[in-house]
Amino acid sequence: MLILFTIWPALSALSPGNRSRPQTEAEPLRKFQNLFQKCEELKNFLPLSAATAEIRVPDWKSTNFSIYKSRLDLRNGKTEELTQQHNLLPAVWDHNVTRFGYYTGDFEQKNVFMWNDDEKELDLGTTFGIEYGFATEDYVYSQVLHEDGVKKFARWKVDLSGTVELLGDASPNGSWLFFQYELGPTYYLTDDKCLQIDDLKQLSEGYQIFRECDTHQGMFAFSDLYEWYSLSAFAWLTRECNGQIWSDHKAHDYVKIRFLPDDPPAIQRTTTTTIYAPTTQPLCTDLTNFYAIVFSGLAIILVSIGIGNGIFFVHMRKKLRKAKLQVEPLHRNKKTKSPRKTTTSTTTAADSSTTKISRMATMSSLSSEGLPKDDVTKLLLSPEIERIFDQNEVEGIEAELPYTPLERQPEPQEGFFCAIGKIGVTIPAKTFDKTFGEFEMEMGGELCTVQFEDVESELNRIEAMAAVMRQAQKKQINGTIPEFMVTAQLDAFNFRLMVAKKIGPSIEKQVLNGTLSMEEKLTLVSLTFNCMEDLLFSNIIHRDIKPSSFRYDFVGSKLLISNLGLARITPKSPRLKVPFFGNLTFCSPSTHLNLERTHFDDMVSYFYVVLWIFNKDLLLWSSETDKTVVYQLKSDMLEGNLLEERLEKFIEDQKLKDFLRQLFRLIVKLPPKRPSYRKIKQLIEKNT
Repeated sequence: MLILFTIWPALSALSPGNRSRPQTEAEPLRKFQNLFQKCEELKNFLPLSAATAEIRVPDWKSTNFSIYKSRLDLRNGKTEELTQQHNLLPAVWDHNVTRFGYYTGDFEQKNVFMWNDDEKELDLGTTFGIEYGFATEDYVYSQVLHEDGVKKFARWKVDLSGTVELLGDASPNGSWLFFQYELGPTYYLTDDKCLQIDDLKQLSEGYQIFRECDTHQGMFAFSDLYEWYSLSAFAWLTRECNGQIWSDHKAHDYVKIRFLPDDPPAIQRTTTTTIYAPTTQPLCTDLTNFYAIVFSGLAIILVSIGIGNGIFFVHMRKKLRKAKLQVEPLHRNKKTKSPRKTTTSTTTAADSSTTKISRMATMSSLSSEGLPKDDVTKLLLSPEIERIFDQNEVEGIEAELPYTPLERQPEPQEGFFCAIGKIGVTIPAKTFDKTFGEFEMEMGGELCTVQFEDVESELNRIEAMAAVMRQAQKKQINGTIPEFMVTAQLDAFNFRLMVAKKIGPSIEKQVLNGTLSMEEKLTLVSLTFNCMEDLLFSNIIHRDIKPSSFRYDFVGSKLLISNLGLARITPKSPRLKVPFFGNLTFCSPSTHLNLERTHFDDMVSYFYVVLWIFNKDLLLWSSETDKTVVYQLKSDMLEGNLLEERLEKFIEDQKLKDFLRQLFRLIVKLPPKRPSYRKIKQLIEKNT
């Protein structure tokens, strides 16, 4: 107990009522502005399409608490304060960044934790909150000092019921920042160390369980739009550029930041002054001289660009003429290839050895606003589309698999410049190293995802994907089926390409991290259902529904349906036998029986994905490789008994069990033809 009396002056400084040198809210905004302007490496971690940074800081004045909000325009450096500023308050944000909690107390009072918008308190007992942490949907995680002087990790319920639960020992040496990055790793940072854990359950084992940070994930990768992040992540990443900002923990430890693609319509940016007070440190003291210098510089730059462009275009015309680049419609002069009598739109490199690209078609302009009647539209209306769909029905394949290495040398041998859709692009060396894959590139100033396929694979998933995407554009209602921008064929390398706006990662890794709350999992159920609804309205059977088929929109929060290589428009009449293809774990029982797939089969696969989201062990066959065994287990689940056993074993929440049972009953009752998802949609909306 003597230890606590010794350190109490430092602890009591955490109370809002005991601050002698308050820090203003605007300081974090100015310091991030400073980082953005001076530290070029910061841009390696921000969303590429970010236009604005929004910052939130806990605010206090006397006994009043509020959230200080401000914005920084990343394009022109202008700042805007949206609420009045008082003093920065050390606090823990809730997971939605809509309120914050803080410690208070002194010798005369008990030590408590409470939220700024609630009078309810949690008695900390014989522990003292000494450093702030973060909150998930269910728990607050922090570092506390126990009465014996040992620093511990601790947690307590967000609703402040129950008591403080002490976990493992925290580091006794120095001050460590402790926060969770989005829904990914939990970081433990000091000046020269970055440690992480991937599961909050590991906190019970103490700080020694933390491992060195993975520099290929979490805060080391591009952040996402709309997600809230701890400003400490960006302060640590740029500490070598500006160590003073990192060392001032109060300027970032309690601060949240998110990035937006553009200003909301309600926010007008017409001034650099704040709403409540003038900016105390203007960006420039002599605006007249500043503007004169800027405009003179712009004039010089424009003249230089004009001269440079002239030289560049002369050079490129010579280069293109030398390469004999020819552009022809993709569906002209089709010829038959391979003993399987499948139709392909290819001429091999041997047919035209002197050309770099002997045939390349632009299916649409780069504009995403409405596709004209193009070659894909004509393809959809022709008998050839059925042959292309049939061509992809090969035993054992998946929509994007196998990634079989090329039997020939990877292409191109060096960076290759060409024009796709009238836009000049450079394809990196050795990009085409397998029969099917994807890569990212910039095209016309826009980030794109490019999928490619080897013509010699005798499949034609590129044209099949383009066809179903074109089919969906006028029929989908949720906008979850991506729109392609351009398709092309590079006969010099014997590869087809399809270019679409960049799409984000799949839900697979996020779910497997094990950090999603119940609410977030239910949100995934709703977002994935939107994809299924669009497939139905577009009359498209996906035939390879699985977790990796749902990917995040790169510039938004919705999910997109991907892996469309095996998708097809519903055939007019069912066929007697169709090969087994798709993912063994998630395909429907009909797939095992070589039956024609329908929307019903897609929804059965969707139900498997839903079960997997809540607990992958619900799919008893997930580690099984014997098709016969997998089919039998899936059949048992459709009868209902196996599902009940798995729910009782792996799902504790009664409300969730009831929801999954109801969803199962609605799906198994769907007719194979012209199903309605109305009742399923109502059930999901009711529970999310």
